[in-house]
Amino acid sequence: YLVRLGRQNMTSRQIMEAAGLGERPKSFIGVSGAEEHNCASFCIVSSAARQRIINWALQRQLRCPDFIPISIAPKVFDGDSIAPTLGRQAILPQHRMKHIRHPPRPRQDEYPVWYFFYGTLQNPDTLRSALNGSDQDEYDLRPTKVFGGKLVSWGGKYKALVDDSSSVTPYAGAMANAVEGSAYLVQSECREDSLRIYETKAYEVVRCLIEFADGSEILGCTFRFRNAESLV
Repeated sequence: YLVRLGRQNMTSRQIMEAAGLGERPKSFIGVSGAEEHNCASFCIVSSAARQRIINWALQRQLRCPDFIPISIAPKVFDGDSIAPTLGRQAILPQHRMKHIRHPPRPRQDEYPVWYFFYGTLQNPDTLRSALNGSDQDEYDLRPTKVFGGKLVSWGGKYKALVDDSSSVTPYAGAMANAVEGSAYLVQSECREDSLRIYETKAYEVVRCLIEFADGSEILGCTFRFRNAESLV
């Protein structure tokens, strides 16, 4: 949920206390309409934290803040395995990390990080809107491809990237079917969160191997459709 912060609302410190958080929640600045001075601060809390905040406010006879439901693509990277990775099952013996010297990459909190886009986010205007950018902002979108996935459609108009179980991924030295798209370097968690909100909870963030036009490769992220079974 989004919670508005401000004079007539709870502060981030009060949110931290009420929700029993270990640190202040990350705040965002939102602009209303075309007036840049008409802005407000928000933070994101979970459903469990929302209920604790409500109880905390009622006990103190304080005004309960307004909660705005949001749909955001989850991002939960395992620090001890490759999970989740496009086209690879971490539980299979050939994909287990026997000798972990360094955490799998990209890490949960690693920035900047490359993202692979295959749908509407390849359009600079759509990307600008998703990131709340200005008309002067330019976005360096590079032609790339990923392996281990395939594109399907859902809802009659949306592209969905799902695991391609029929292909052999290039991680073991063999080529596989490639999905072509564009890569963009996401500089911060705040920008990443904007993209996750744009994609909604219908998708999830997963690791993937991105190959650029010059043949160079890097481990990055992409959005995988969460309910692939419904498309079969």
